[in-house]
Amino acid sequence: MEKDLDLINRGDRKARVEFFDHGNGFYSFEETEEAVDDHPQLGPLTYWRSSHLSGLYASRAAAERDARSMIPWLRAVDAPEL
Repeated sequence: MEKDLDLINRGDRKARVEFFDHGNGFYSFEETEEAVDDHPQLGPLTYWRSSHLSGLYASRAAAERDARSMIPWLRAVDAPEL
């Protein structure tokens, strides 16, 4: 079962990266961004859209290293205490 380990928000809180422990020795991450669709009958609808889904990593540290190398805004955010 996948367990959410950590959530890092971009400064404007319109994007975030979540790190997951898959419970089998593997880890991954996903970047999501706030998206807005204009629905003709309902008006604007806001939701989270996946913008990057990683592969699997042998450690949480390896997943974070790769996330920071791929996601520009994440490089400017301090690393959380693990």
